[in-house]
This record gives sequence, structure tokens and C-alpha cells, in this order.
Amino acid sequence: GILKNHLRGQLQHPDSPFSEDKNSDLQLLMECTVVSNMATESVRVAENDLYANHPHIQSFYHVLALVFFPPILADIKKKIVEESKGDCDPNAALRFVGDIVECSFHNRGNDKIPGRVKKFAKKLGIKLSYLEEQAKMIHMATSLETQLAMEEALNVTQNQFFESHGQLSAHSWLGNSQYIGGDRCILNTQNIVQKIMGIAQNTTKLVGRPGFWGPPFSFDDERKTTPSSTKCIRGDFDEPFAANILPELIAICNQAPFHALPEKSQLLTVLDLLHQYVRGDRTSPVPIALTFGLHAILTSMFVLHGEGDLSRLAECTKGSYNKLFAQLNAISDRSVTPTNNAPVFYSNIDMFKNIVNFAKPVGAQYDFQQAFLDPGVAEKLAFWNPLIGGEYLLYGTYLCSIGLGSATIDSMGQLRFTLHLYNALKQYREQQQQSSAAVAVAAALEVPIVQEIDKVFAKTKAVWVGGRPQKGSFCKHFWMAWGMSIGCATQLASLSSLDENRGMSSSKAFMASICKSRKQQQGPELTRQLDVIYPEEYSASYKRLVQKIFTDGNADYSVRNVTKEAMKKDKQFIDLLTQVNMTRDSMEEDDDFLPFNLPSVGCILLEFTNLLSKHMGWDDIIDEAMKLYPEEMREGKTIGGRKMKPGGFNSSDLNFKRQGMGHMWGSFLSLLDKASLENSGVAVAAADKAAEFMEEFFQGIQRERYVFLVGNEEENEAKTSSSRCRNPLEGVYPHGRSGKSPKEPMEGFFHFKYSKRGECKVRMIKPGKYTPYLPTPDGDVSTPYKEEGSKTKPMPSGKYRHIASYSLDELIDIGWDGAMYSSKTASGNYVPFVAGYDSDDSDKYEPIDIRAGKRSGIIGLPPNENGLYMTIPDFNNQGGRTLVALKNPT
Repeated sequence: GILKNHLRGQLQHPDSPFSEDKNSDLQLLMECTVVSNMATESVRVAENDLYANHPHIQSFYHVLALVFFPPILADIKKKIVEESKGDCDPNAALRFVGDIVECSFHNRGNDKIPGRVKKFAKKLGIKLSYLEEQAKMIHMATSLETQLAMEEALNVTQNQFFESHGQLSAHSWLGNSQYIGGDRCILNTQNIVQKIMGIAQNTTKLVGRPGFWGPPFSFDDERKTTPSSTKCIRGDFDEPFAANILPELIAICNQAPFHALPEKSQLLTVLDLLHQYVRGDRTSPVPIALTFGLHAILTSMFVLHGEGDLSRLAECTKGSYNKLFAQLNAISDRSVTPTNNAPVFYSNIDMFKNIVNFAKPVGAQYDFQQAFLDPGVAEKLAFWNPLIGGEYLLYGTYLCSIGLGSATIDSMGQLRFTLHLYNALKQYREQQQQSSAAVAVAAALEVPIVQEIDKVFAKTKAVWVGGRPQKGSFCKHFWMAWGMSIGCATQLASLSSLDENRGMSSSKAFMASICKSRKQQQGPELTRQLDVIYPEEYSASYKRLVQKIFTDGNADYSVRNVTKEAMKKDKQFIDLLTQVNMTRDSMEEDDDFLPFNLPSVGCILLEFTNLLSKHMGWDDIIDEAMKLYPEEMREGKTIGGRKMKPGGFNSSDLNFKRQGMGHMWGSFLSLLDKASLENSGVAVAAADKAAEFMEEFFQGIQRERYVFLVGNEEENEAKTSSSRCRNPLEGVYPHGRSGKSPKEPMEGFFHFKYSKRGECKVRMIKPGKYTPYLPTPDGDVSTPYKEEGSKTKPMPSGKYRHIASYSLDELIDIGWDGAMYSSKTASGNYVPFVAGYDSDDSDKYEPIDIRAGKRSGIIGLPPNENGLYMTIPDFNNQGGRTLVALKNPT
């Protein structure tokens, strides 16, 4: 519901991170997917705990037997005690009733029942006719409850008979459950899943035929219609679910090795549950946790459908997922990528880039003589519906960007090189601005891309060993980040490798500096293991979402005002809510860089460091030194004194050159440590040269290279524009606030203002179909409107024109979203509310044609809204709400 409101432009809270960012649709989609996955996982845990603690309950069907057939269970137990010849099994009755209930969910379940009944009758030693009668009643009640919509249409007379004589109706078992009963019944989903699994095969993909399960789903119709066109999950979504979604997902689970994917249960929760079941015994009872996850797919589609949102979201999700892997594919091509990366980088990328195939449909054979479902529509529904598409996007983001990024963004030290240089040059520019000695003061160093990356890794210990350095310790901290001990780093920093006035202009000077520094680096005690960049150090949500670490939370995340009794009874649910809050907050904390492809960022940084070394003339010095002093450069030992393996990366020219670059980098930072503007020499010129190159290089980097979340700016502008121009009299009220029942009331709110006389006035506002929704922490709703005083002007007669006299086009032009208030000037009728245009007691108004206003829908409640429910603030109870029924004045 939050995502739908956001897509409709109705989630405009000033503190919301999803207000204007063009990628925010997908980031909010991922957040909603995480919450759904956490709920599904909690159901899985609860289901397994139930079976472990109560071994006599072996499936969800046994639960249904216990809940909905207690009289029959009691009667069979009594019969077993009276007639059984053997030892009485206390759980035999439950197994019998549960098995009969299960048969009703299987294909041709009626044919399976006689065999089950005979088996139990023989085993228990009671009359076959008695068990047959009981089985008949159980099967009839279960079949009636689980009727598919297409079956109801064929059994109208029979259903009417049961409803009038036995007070039985289809899908009534969970009728009081708003989200899993009635027209959204989860048992309908369980029924379809169990039946489809019964006909699924390992090697042949199921192919659905249009109209077999119900009305077909059309994305073209979805773009043209409003959410009101689909009234329920059961029936309206049976066809896309049974004929498109399940066959496609079963096929990919049969072929793709999901079991080999790391962290699949955390990020691909529903797909993982489905894969485990599909690869196991498909004739066994479908776990309710799996059904819950699949039902969440249908619920997400039900809530988000209409006005093209499902289609648009599917296209953006698929586009983003494919773009991520297209970027990975591009940087893995050694012939195209001019970065000379480490071999382990390419092996890592090659391994992860194949994950793209896990979201590709499995081919199928079609009989072109008969009608079949459009494969493109099937793919869109199955792989890119809000929940499964969200799971794929989560996996790409957290495993193939954040997780893989931790191993690739600094594969050649490029992250440490760039950020340490940026930190030093930024402080150097600030020093220039503050110094009176600087003749021409350059602007502050602002490189947006580097600034964003610097913010992401601001707390990463591997990058900032000992903290972020200030002038005077740039070089020392760089060497510590590069793997030197603090003692060695201090000694190296004291060696002025670059002369402040002459610089380092020859390979001879470079080799002298290398040899000089090596004397300070004898033995392993002067080095240490290079610190690893862990994803949880720079991604708050990775720790929550992937590693499931919630032990460092605080009271702010906890569910408040919970009694001890409630905590004891509902601890699992309360813990879930707490973890959901912690996870959502951490994802919002990571919002700025979630759209980044971190391996691609690493390649850009490596390209920068390579080109900067060339631009500064360091490459020539290093190349000449390697050519003139091969023995000195290649001692065959690491800095720590260990022997290098011949032919390995450590002994390669690429590594030697990179180590030489590291030496030049450290020397340059040492130069900035010691340089002063009063006696600048070469230092100022070199610093300016490096800073100018950094600005110029990153200005030329297109975001397309490293941002993978698709956000079409033109589409978003069009969406915003259409939101402004929507007809408030059309469309439907937001999901969950439709006013159609006391459980889904509209939520009215107070709007405070001062009249022209300076008196405080309070308006009770009935929200419109497009009114922004601003809930408060205490359970109330605040006004979304900013009060700026009256915007009306008097007519030539001196009187004012009342807002009830405006035409619909005029109201849309001034921003009417459908909100209304009861106006005394208009005889107490509901009239449009637009802040600044409502009536004032001190003004006189021209006559209002109330009849004409009612005919046009401007004045009064429309007939279909008369009697709708709305809650209003309760003055006597802060945060409390009072339920009222709307009605027009008589």
C-alpha cells in the first residue's frame, strides 16, 4: 500500500527518503520485498516449530482439521475407543481427517479418498461405512470451501442450496481475516499450488492456455484501468497465477541451481522455498510458508495493479536487473576494459555475472495450431511481479554489487589511493582558500562522484586505518592503509622521497628512494595483513538483511507500550516487528549508494589512478626503473620477507608497477604533508595539477557506467504531471483507506488556519482520492497542506466567488486533489477544499448554484460515497480516532 501511494504521488512526507529521487520507486520496492520476505521467513519458522513441538501435527492440513473439524474429530476418536480391536492410537483420528482434507486439495482428490478410507478402516478395525460417511462430509465441506472461481460459476445451484440449508458458503473459513480470507483467501492459493504441483514435471514446462483458469490478465488493460477493475485476488488472479506465474517459476527452479547460490534464503526467500519444494516430493503437502510467500505475490499484484503501475514497475525492475549484469559483463571483458585489473577480479566477476541466467524463462514447445499464452506476458508476470522482481533486485544489489563490491572495488588498491588523495587535496584547497599567500585562489575541491564514494566508505577501517588523517599525517595513514605497521609507516613518512622544490624527475632518484625505504622495511614485523573491506562496514542494511545481525539494536526500534502478558504471548511477532523496523531504517540509511554498481565503481577508480599516474609522469619513472634496475626491483621477496611464487601475480610486472605506484602515491602525500604555500616550489604546482586532473576526469564519467537502477526521468516527470492533472472525481480511494468498511475507513484530518479577522479556524477535511497521506507517530493524521493565507480576490462587485462555484477544470488548475469540507456558506454541503481558497466568515459571496454544483459533482458527496466510513480525530484522546459514516445533509 505504501508503494502504491508513492507511485500515485500520495506519499509526500517531508522526512521521507522517497520523495523526489528518480530511483526511489525501486528502492521502496526492495524495502517492501524485504518486509514480505521477513514475514514469510517468520511463518516458516513458526511452521517448523509447530511440527517439532507437536509431532502429531505433520502438515498444514492437520491444522485445518484441528481448527475446522473438531466435532468430527471428537466423534471419530470416540468411535475408535469403542470399536478398535488394537491399541488406540490417540492421533489416528487427526491423521484420518487431515488426509481427507488434503485429498480435497489434490487433483482428482475424490478418487483418492476410497483408498485412504479402506486403509484406515482396516488399520483401526472400525466400520468402513462409518468412515466413508465421515470422509464424505469432510470432503464436501472442504471442496465447498476451496472452490475455484471457475467452479463456482458451474455450481451456482448447489452453492445456493448449501448456503440456504446448511449455512455453508465458499471461502468462509477465514472470512474474518481481512488479508487471507474471503476474496483474498489464502486457501484458494494453497489449492491452486497443490493442484499445479501435482501435474508439474521435471523436464517439461507446463504451458497454460488462455481462459482455462479464469479471465486472462492483460497489461494493456492494466495500463488503461484503475485499481477498482479488479475486486479480489481469488478469481481475478487465478489465471495469471496458475497459467503464468507457477509454470514459469517451477520451470526455472527445476533447471537453475538455486541451491548453489549464497545467502539465497535471506534474499530470495520465496524462490528458495519454492526451489526446495519443487526439487523434493511434489505430491507431499505444500508447506503453508511457501503458500504464504506465493500469496504475497498475488497480494502485491492486487495492491499495485491499475494505472499502468504493475507494468511500469515490471519494466523498471527487469531493466535494472539486466543493466547491473550488462555492466558486470562489460567490465569483465579484458579486451575492452583498459584498467589492467588483478586476475582475481576477473575470476570473481566471471563467476557472479552468470547469475543473470537465474531470471531467464525456460524455453517450451508450443503447438501453434492452438492458442497459447504470450511468453512475454508470462515472463513479466512470473519474474518481474513486484515480489519476485523485488527478490531478484535484492539479490543483485546485495550480492552482486555490495557483496561482490567489497572484493573488487579495491582490487588494486584504487579505493584507498583515490580516497586518501581526495582527502589530502581537499584539505590542500581549503588551506589555499584560507591563506593570504595564495595569489589565485582555486575553488574548493568538489568532485561529486568521489564525494559520494567517500561518504559511503567514511567508516571503513580498512580504508582509514587510525582514522581520517589531517595535514602532516597524510603519508603515514596511507602507508598504514596499504599494509604497513605503524612503526614502518612512520619511518616511511619521515623520508622525503619527493623533494619539495625539485620533485622526483628520474628513475635513478626513484630507485634511490625505493632502496632507502627498503632499509626501513626489513622483516615481517614491519608489515601486517592488509585489512579486508567488509560489506557490513559500509552497508548498514547488509548487516541486517544478509547477516541477520540484530543484537546491536536499541529501544528506538522496539515495539512500545507492550504489556508483559502480550510480550510473553506474542514475542515472536514483536521480535519480527522490531527487526523489520531495524532493517527498514538501515536500508534508508544506505539509500544514497544502493543504486551504485560497486564493481563498476572500482573499475572507474582504477582507471583514474592509472591515468593520473601517467598524467603526473610517474608511469614513465616506474617503467624506466623496472627496465634499468630489474634485479633491484625484483628481489623475489615480499615486503614482509616472504619468498614470491614464480609466475604468480605477486611476481608479475603488473603488481610491481602497482607497488611502484603506491610508493609514488605515498611520496606525493608526504610532499603535501610538508608543503607550505609560503615556500611552495613544485608542491603547489603538482597538487594543482593532480586536483585539476581529478575534477576533469570525474566530470567526464557518465552515471550510466555505475548506476544500475533504471529511473526514466521523462517518465517520472510525466507521472508527476499526470498526477497534478488527474480528475479528482475519477479513480478510486487508496488501498486500505477506501471507506467501504469500518476496517478500511478514510482518515479525515484537521486543517488549522487563521481567518482574515485573526481568529483560529479548524476545518475537518474529508480526504480525496489523490490527497497526500501524512500519518503521525501517535496514530493520528496531519494536514498535508501548507497554510499561506487567503488566495482569493474580490470580484468587481466587491463580493467573492465561492470555491463551490468553480468549474472542475478551474479546480484542477489550482491543485484540487478531491478533498472536501462542510461549508456553512453552501448550506452545510460538502465543497472542494484547496488551502487558501476556502470560505471566510468576513467575506460576502456571490450566489452559489447548488443544484448545478451537485450535477457536476463539485458539491456534495457522490451517491456512491454516501455512507462510506471515515475516522476523525478525537479531541478527548490524543492520537485516538472516532469512526463516523459520511452522509449528505438532508
